[in-house]
Amino acid sequence: MVNVVAGLLLVATSAVFWLARDYTTRFGGHLPDLVLLLLAVLGVVLAILGLTSRRNEGLSERVPLLGLLRAVGVLVGWVAMLPVLGYLLGGFVFFLGCALLVRDRRPRLRDVAFDVVVAAVTVGGFYLLFTRLLVVPLPQGGGL
Repeated sequence: MVNVVAGLLLVATSAVFWLARDYTTRFGGHLPDLVLLLLAVLGVVLAILGLTSRRNEGLSERVPLLGLLRAVGVLVGWVAMLPVLGYLLGGFVFFLGCALLVRDRRPRLRDVAFDVVVAAVTVGGFYLLFTRLLVVPLPQGGGL
């Protein structure tokens, strides 16, 4: 049932973003529109697979519902904190929090250090990609 719920959440999220889109240039929305459509289609496929697959079969191991709810909570918290923390700090905290939440056992110091490095490189890489190459401003933080 988790796949059905996740698929429907993906479709609903895509619909919300689709209705809220507002582009300032004629061709500025082609890539975001394509991404939203692909996410909606993947959500429908995930929901259908969740409804039609047998209990022990599927494309991957099923995620516990509590884990899905935690992940959604962390994502909502990250989006809510973007204006306050900005992309760099908020993204780092979010990425690191997710990495620690998905572990199935208590993380060792070496695991946490690895997650810190991966979070810093990933968030920093996306920051540079968006701000330097794509020239897309990201939230800087500092506001309440």
